[in-house]
Amino acid sequence: HFKIILENKKQTLKTSTKLSKYRSNRRKP
Repeated sequence: HFKIILENKKQTLKTSTKLSKYRSNRRKP
């Protein structure tokens, strides 16, 4: 059960980092 939560956290982290990278990239002209 804990493993699933861990995997979810990993996925969320990956997605958030991707999002932040994408956002910072878009900010630059």
